[in-house]
Amino acid sequence: MRFTSLLLVALLVGVCSAQLAHQGKWTPLGQPSSRVHRLPLQSNDDLVATVAQDSKVGGYIFGQPLDFKLRSLDSGFWTLLSNGDRVWTLTIESEGALSLGVTFRRFVIPEGGELYIIGAKNTRGAFTSLNNPKVGSQLTTWPVEGSSITLEYYQPASVKDLPTFEIVKVTHGFKPLAYGDSGACNNNAVCDTGAWANEIRSSGMLLSGFGSRFCSGGLVNNANNDGDQLFLTAFHCSVDSADQIMFNYQSASCTPNRDGPTDAIVGGITVLARNANSDFAIVRIGDVIPAAWNVYLSGISGVNTPPTSMVGIHHPSGDIKKISYANKAGIPTRWTVAEPGMWHWQISSWDDGTTEPGSSGSPLYDQNKRVVGQLHGGAASCSNIAYDSYGATWASWANGLGAFIDPRGTGNLLINGTELNTVRF
Repeated sequence: MRFTSLLLVALLVGVCSAQLAHQGKWTPLGQPSSRVHRLPLQSNDDLVATVAQDSKVGGYIFGQPLDFKLRSLDSGFWTLLSNGDRVWTLTIESEGALSLGVTFRRFVIPEGGELYIIGAKNTRGAFTSLNNPKVGSQLTTWPVEGSSITLEYYQPASVKDLPTFEIVKVTHGFKPLAYGDSGACNNNAVCDTGAWANEIRSSGMLLSGFGSRFCSGGLVNNANNDGDQLFLTAFHCSVDSADQIMFNYQSASCTPNRDGPTDAIVGGITVLARNANSDFAIVRIGDVIPAAWNVYLSGISGVNTPPTSMVGIHHPSGDIKKISYANKAGIPTRWTVAEPGMWHWQISSWDDGTTEPGSSGSPLYDQNKRVVGQLHGGAASCSNIAYDSYGATWASWANGLGAFIDPRGTGNLLINGTELNTVRF
């Protein structure tokens, strides 16, 4: 049910950096460029069918990355403004695309320069020197809606060095950007009465800038209480392929149900530890999560005691954030007979809500609001009242997780949650 797609792994190649936008000084003109580049014609129906043929597809794949190489500055158009500032533009079109994203290579913007990606409904940016990749040389932008996008680069007269970036791929969106794709039995997280409001702010979704939302996870606190941006997810989510994490993707209201914002995206992801038996992966987010996002570091437990009740917070099918409730005890279990011990907690069935592909890696909370596991998989769905299994954090503790949750070796196995802004700023 919740397994990483072979197709997805094939799409995620190269080392990509974050696309966290920064506050710019320039107000984009937003006019299509006189230099227009068109992608070869794509069939959205054929692309949808290609994804559907792979029965292992998990999460939500909405875009197809296409090789499309442009020496960007040579392929665009420069305009000299009256004050000596310069603006460079380039427009890319792909007939029938529902969204478009761009992957750059050799991405270097001089200090003072600002790049924007402008679509039919929204704009990404500014991308500045702060976005210059610290690892590798590529940067992938999260897609913007529409079949046409304009790249607009602004350079003040005082900046003499030119930027360096080449376009190597354009992602053609063949499906909508995931909103509403999950089953009707899921509960919008915003509809929770407030009991889990803090933990809801911890949860996030793994992204591929190439056009996939494919797993869930959550921020967790550590014994140092020092604001380390640790994100727990599942081993099988192929975290090496994730270049971005999205936070705060949830409906603004319980009723009516609404699509959520898609601009709270960070990257600079470093894999710290992982283990296949308990199916965990812990990563550090290198980009500084903005204070305005108001995220929370959840508590976490390394104690081998079955939870008496459980809550899961996740992004089923890449949809807005959902919450599921199980008013029963967790059952120790094995994922496979080869597992060294009963390193999983099983939920025999959910009492309210469910999980779906895309929920993998999402945190499982006990009655004390501490994370006790992350979703490995199961048979639960809106049409099947069945089990789910979560890799247990107590088992992961001695297999790499504890080294980062308790880096000083204090022996503290019960870590409380805290506000990231409180401990960091």
